[in-house]
Amino acid sequence: FWISLQAGDPPRRADQLDPAATKIYAPLFHGLLERGIALAPSAYEVGFLSAAHTVAHVRRLAEEVAIALSRGSLDG
Repeated sequence: FWISLQAGDPPRRADQLDPAATKIYAPLFHGLLERGIALAPSAYEVGFLSAAHTVAHVRRLAEEVAIALSRGSLDG
């Protein structure tokens, strides 16, 4: 999966990422890491789910991303 932080269609390749959106990713990555959620350290990397991840894990990720974005603390 990719966390798409840009308007329009989600990117399907790294060269389709908006550079402005990639600047938002770094503070999101660090904010989630502080809360115990480890993602790939670069916006250009994809994430992977495994059989070890539960529905609760995915829900927590979605909730934590929503909280971080709603706080407006990701302005870079």
